[in-house]
Amino acid sequence: MRDQLNLPELAQLVQKHQAMMRGAGQNALLIFLGLFTFALIGLFAPRVLSDAQRLREVRILAFVVPAVILAFLLLRLLAGYLAEGRQLRRARTILRETLPDADWRWPGLRLPLKAIWLCLVVGAVMLIVHLQTGDLVGNFAPAAFAALLIYTFVPAIIIGRVTARVTTGPFKKGDYNGALRRVRGLRPLAPFSPFLRAAEGSLLLYAQRPDEAETVSRELLTGSLNDRQAAVAALTNLAQAQLQQGRAARGFPFLEAAARIAPENHSIYTGLAAAYLDENENLERARELAEFALAFMPVPTIKHTFEASQWATLKATHARLLALLGDKQGAHNAINHALDVVDTSFNPAYADVSLDAGYVEQAFGNLTAAQQHFKRAANIDPKGTFGHKAQNALDALPSDKP
Repeated sequence: MRDQLNLPELAQLVQKHQAMMRGAGQNALLIFLGLFTFALIGLFAPRVLSDAQRLREVRILAFVVPAVILAFLLLRLLAGYLAEGRQLRRARTILRETLPDADWRWPGLRLPLKAIWLCLVVGAVMLIVHLQTGDLVGNFAPAAFAALLIYTFVPAIIIGRVTARVTTGPFKKGDYNGALRRVRGLRPLAPFSPFLRAAEGSLLLYAQRPDEAETVSRELLTGSLNDRQAAVAALTNLAQAQLQQGRAARGFPFLEAAARIAPENHSIYTGLAAAYLDENENLERARELAEFALAFMPVPTIKHTFEASQWATLKATHARLLALLGDKQGAHNAINHALDVVDTSFNPAYADVSLDAGYVEQAFGNLTAAQQHFKRAANIDPKGTFGHKAQNALDALPSDKP
């Protein structure tokens, strides 16, 4: 069993993605400056022109100039959407190749719902401005600016904040079923959110319910033809569900498809490397995958954050591979670095790193140290997959040599 990924080709795609993200950051700054100018013109131009007693027709500039700026900003946004569209078409092709028998359906309600939301917001803001000032043309720019802000940020802020508040606490503490209940409780607020469905699948995997995770992931995949990240999350979850059920050969194609769709996603390579580890084969290839992911993931400068914990889990997987390949110094350096930066209050990540620390010590015959790491992982994550693996590793240690 071996993946067919072309790492040099994927490296080029990762570099292109990083360049595109830098361009997106520049676009965001330009759009912000444009909207700021847009608002200033709308706020002050009508007043200045009115005070100067200019001809009424001149006041149309307060409408035309912001409209031109708005058109330019929309064209910049359109260019980004076209680039994303090209990636999306490629993702659809890969999805259909990976799951040709899936009951694909286009989630067509999302775009009309967004259009309705935009019309409602713009209409409401314009009506308020008209009722308050009686001068819709002169106040077009600030009204449109407010409408765009509401349309763009308010739904994302509400859903993001609510989701973070109700899921982060239980998840960080290892209460996967509690986090799962809260995620499902949020679905009526955002019935078409692929993020919530992907989070549901991930939590089911953490809670060792792979059959349910597989069902959720397949449902998400069949409706993910217009959301690249949702497709990647569903493919990754579907692969992990297969691996948890002992069907590694069926899980590998899903991880390979996810890597082809989103080569910049380091967790995919971590999953592939971990799968090779669990099957105890192709360890050199697993090391290549882990080092490929580490090459594009910056070393954390701030310890004990979520990003640092993500890096620590990947580094711990790399340490375990080095240990099995006989690199004692490299393995200990890697696992100590991972233990140093991981957030110890983030139970899933800390249990994952502790589990790999136990495997590293076990590989070099340090059974007492291995037992300590396994016990810590089992205590941190008693209801999750990492705690389950740690308990199995503890039970497999020789009883006369703890």
